Amino acid sequence: MTQPTKPTKRIAIYSFSDPDGIVDDYVLYQLQELRKHAETILFAAVGDITSQSKEAVAKSANHILQIDKTEAELIPYQKGIEFLGQNTLMQYDELVLMNDSMYGPVYPLEEAFSWAETSGADFWGMVRHYYYGNEIFFAVTQYNSIPEHISHSFFVIRKSLLHTEDHATFWNTLSDLDDTSSTFYIIIQPNTLRKKGMLARHMSIQNTWKTSMLNHCAMQPQN
Repeated sequence: MTQPTKPTKRIAIYSFSDPDGIVDDYVLYQLQELRKHAETILFAAVGDITSQSKEAVAKSANHILQIDKTEAELIPYQKGIEFLGQNTLMQYDELVLMNDSMYGPVYPLEEAFSWAETSGADFWGMVRHYYYGNEIFFAVTQYNSIPEHISHSFFVIRKSLLHTEDHATFWNTLSDLDDTSSTFYIIIQPNTLRKKGMLARHMSIQNTWKTSMLNHCAMQPQN
């Protein structure tokens, strides 16, 4: 007799930032939708958050973590992982990293999560960011382009990678970066990951949901 499949156990970190500390309705909607698929949600607020917004967020989030202001877009995720601890992450099948940089979902998240179950990917995301080069924009950094990568606006790390020492080491050493521009693509830029000891078999398998049909992604970027 076939044993019933256990539901995927997910934990999520949602990164939020607003100069006035006000959580808009679209963010609350995202949290409500995410809650349908995540057993635990940590809301990482960069800077202040109003008491009224905090009360609204608490209806969906298990934890609200306020961190110092930062321009490095991966640091809220790193602080959230630090707060939760590796022992907690080991109790889950997937870690969802999401931020407030886009609206949606306009399609059920179930479609994307169901696809991922059979994708064979160690990690996946909603949006593929294509190669971008701009000499003026990057003149003040050590990079002259952003390589093709999976956007960290909605990024899911699955058990095959989540439960590894490589994963823990990557986040533990993230603060050693001396340039916030690295956070544009460090998670999935192979050469960077190889230097940080996180490539191996884990990072050779990656994907984006409906890559060839980006207009049909569940999350739509802001203009």
